[in-house]
Amino acid sequence: MKQLISLFSFYIKSSIHVALGVTGLVFVTSIEFGVTLPIAFYWVSFLGTITGYNFIKYAEIAGLQHNSLIRSLQNLQVFSLVVFCLLVYFLTQLHLVVLTYLCLLGFLTLLYVVPSINHKNFRSMAGVKVFIVALVWSGLTVLVPVYYAT
Repeated sequence: MKQLISLFSFYIKSSIHVALGVTGLVFVTSIEFGVTLPIAFYWVSFLGTITGYNFIKYAEIAGLQHNSLIRSLQNLQVFSLVVFCLLVYFLTQLHLVVLTYLCLLGFLTLLYVVPSINHKNFRSMAGVKVFIVALVWSGLTVLVPVYYAT
């Protein structure tokens, strides 16, 4: 039972559930608009979500406690590194225009965490946070898939 609890905990902490949700929304968009998306795009949406969410959740913690990371966080870092490497592989299989859109969404995700204006990040700015998240999610799950329809 402890192994099952540990596995479920890793599943939650590694943001796999969020990535499944985002990939599911991409799939719904492809059905609704009758768009045939390359399999690589589904992988990019899944792996990119894990990479982005884990970066947002754990970058600051890992930076502050680099030498004394607890084992579970070390496992998450290794998992995130493997996921990132797979993400790069699948990104190489997409069109240049799609990569440009995804880079813009990735840049917004980066600005969400990295201090930019008055040494604040968008995550700490009330009112801005929800718009950044909505833009990135809608861009990945609707706008880029609809681009494939054109």
